[in-house]
Amino acid sequence: MSSLTRSLAAFAAALDLAVPRDVIARAGDAFVDSLGVALGGSADPAARIARASIDLATGSGTSTIWSSGERARPQDAAFVNSVQMHVLDFDDSSLSLRGHPSSTMMPTAIAVAQSTGASGTQALSAYAIGLEVATRVARWLTPLHYLKGWHTTVTAGVFGTVAIAGRLLGLDETAMRHAFGLAASQASGMTRNFGSMAKAFQTGHAARSGIVAARLAAAGMNADLDILDGSQGFLALYGGAEIPPDRALLQDLGQRWELLNPGLYMKRWACCYAVHRPVVGLLELQAQEGFVANDIRSIAVGFLPGAAHPLNHTNPQSGLEGKFSIEYAMAAALLDGDLSLESFTDEAVQRPAAQALQRKVSRFEIPHEGVFNGLTGFNDLIVDTTRGQFKYQIDRTPGSPQWPLTPDELEKKFISCARTQLNPEAAHALYRRARALPDLHTVESLFD
Repeated sequence: MSSLTRSLAAFAAALDLAVPRDVIARAGDAFVDSLGVALGGSADPAARIARASIDLATGSGTSTIWSSGERARPQDAAFVNSVQMHVLDFDDSSLSLRGHPSSTMMPTAIAVAQSTGASGTQALSAYAIGLEVATRVARWLTPLHYLKGWHTTVTAGVFGTVAIAGRLLGLDETAMRHAFGLAASQASGMTRNFGSMAKAFQTGHAARSGIVAARLAAAGMNADLDILDGSQGFLALYGGAEIPPDRALLQDLGQRWELLNPGLYMKRWACCYAVHRPVVGLLELQAQEGFVANDIRSIAVGFLPGAAHPLNHTNPQSGLEGKFSIEYAMAAALLDGDLSLESFTDEAVQRPAAQALQRKVSRFEIPHEGVFNGLTGFNDLIVDTTRGQFKYQIDRTPGSPQWPLTPDELEKKFISCARTQLNPEAAHALYRRARALPDLHTVESLFD
């Protein structure tokens, strides 16, 4: 019986694997969203620190830092672009990955594609294949991995980045298996860091690690050939489950594509997805009942088991902490009438009105046998006001495949992010150019 490692490596390295056009189109959508949120995040202090940490004077820069046009080594460009992309927590999410796929994998695909002369289709195909690899690893790890405190975006995502880099570098199956082993030694990231700069650093580390592992394997460095498998393999070590990985997850490789089913979740707001559904519910309830912030006595938010795990700040004092606080998000939604990039600045979080209102928000767990996350299930709201008590249940997630952002909303999101760096005319021109990536003969021409 073929090992899990070998099966995924063979899939990632297969040169005769043709990614369907509709899958490439969805990958193109992910790229546009990725580029937009990276531009939006490029002025963040964490992004500036990441940019300052790399050496641009080596003369070997082949890959572009999206926000500045500067050139760097592929692994360094991917690192900076990933940090810029994830720091706002505005990037897309995957149900199967239980995390953010594009923030690690898209910067990897673009950086390596530039360095190898790959086309837009080749880069997006590699991204789609890397997503398949990462989500299989995440599903084998089971939700327990995330609930124990591992940041699945990066611990499983690094196998996606190394698959992408290895494919674009032309690794064969054996070299890809070595690259997987080298990537496994760099798999790291903790949910404890949510609400700090380290969260975005972790995605950048996964992007850089995948490229480094693939390049080392291409140069002949070896590693364990079956790193995912066995009693001391990655899945046993990081998953900690006694049940063997479900091999049935391999059966639909290359047949059911994650980008189509279940698809990606595109964020409406720049904060943790676990707050999106409750905030929508609160705004819908407010529209029905007409209460305002000054009417609020208390707000209780019900979460299904596991769904509130990333919300590790109950009394946030910074913009980053506010992104991982249901208490602040509900307060800000009422005070601001919606959520925006400006809702998650340090100054916004520290507003006396926000600090007072967030203390009126509490959480409770909804009993259930299953394990959920911010993308699945429902939330219950109990809003007590001076005008009476209102109860509401919300089971729709904004930006989900079932309730997607419209093309117009996605374009507006891109422009709002890009305008932090560009004038309106340049932002719209870049949007049109980014949408054309699947048809470009080389990714390099995107940055001409």
